[in-house]
Amino acid sequence: MNIGKNIIGTIVVILTVFISSLSLSQETVTTKDGRTIVLKPDGTWQYSKSSSPKTYDLSTAIGVVSAYLSASNWHDRIQYVLSESNVEEKMEKTYSSPFWKAPSFEIQASAESKDIAIGDCVIIKALIENQSQSDFYVVKTENGYKIDWYASKGVNNITAVAFEASKPTARVKLRAYAQLTDYYNFEFSDSGNEFWSIELEENDTRKTFGHGYINKNSIMGKQLYELLKDGNKHKVFVEVQFPNNASGDCFYITRLIKSDSWFINKPDAEILEETPAAPIIKTKDVQKSFSLPSKGMKNTDTYRPHKKIGQ
Repeated sequence: MNIGKNIIGTIVVILTVFISSLSLSQETVTTKDGRTIVLKPDGTWQYSKSSSPKTYDLSTAIGVVSAYLSASNWHDRIQYVLSESNVEEKMEKTYSSPFWKAPSFEIQASAESKDIAIGDCVIIKALIENQSQSDFYVVKTENGYKIDWYASKGVNNITAVAFEASKPTARVKLRAYAQLTDYYNFEFSDSGNEFWSIELEENDTRKTFGHGYINKNSIMGKQLYELLKDGNKHKVFVEVQFPNNASGDCFYITRLIKSDSWFINKPDAEILEETPAAPIIKTKDVQKSFSLPSKGMKNTDTYRPHKKIGQ
């Protein structure tokens, strides 16, 4: 009996020393969003599993983004986003997988200001588990801050797969990642001297919409070149349109709505909708598409026809 008690006592002492050494070898820190991180002796870290749910200051854009990312299911996220057309339906499709769970995250930076006006946007940058840094466009409303989910996620009314399959000849607005390329094919195979070739990529899937072409000498063409000349991918919000009877994945970029961002405020969006559509002029071998004027821009920023398109 005494031997058994001695063995048990020894095991208890060993476990106590082991646990004590673990607690001494690990440190904890608190992040900006109130979460606890355990720093390990080997230089790695992890979020503390014992961290209790945090409450956030919803009067701030950071607090709203933190509460949104911490929500345990997609339905709880709805209260933090702008009420827009079909947003609940699209959120359900995005987050309703049985394997989905709230990610670990770290707020990186923000440009929050106390003087922000109703309708203006604050950009909150967050590092999300298994993702690159994400930008959240948070709009100040009369009911507090709300996330523009469409702009933050780069969501469109048409997927890249559906866009390439249907080849819409009506103008379509796309939020995408853009990159300058030297790809000239199909209707644009001989237009390298006149048009910039820009590959557009869907945010979530990284599937390509195809290649958009914009006149190098147009105002918008020059703006896009300045944005993309570093060779990297940049966010753009554009309006695009396939030529009639398009045979490939090449289309016109008819308007640059926003460069290096996916957010457009309500007043600018209303002006955009009120701008009349530019005419499509067809000739024997060429379809010329005139770009639409931006706010304050004269309607002289047009595509010049390329004589060899379609030949």
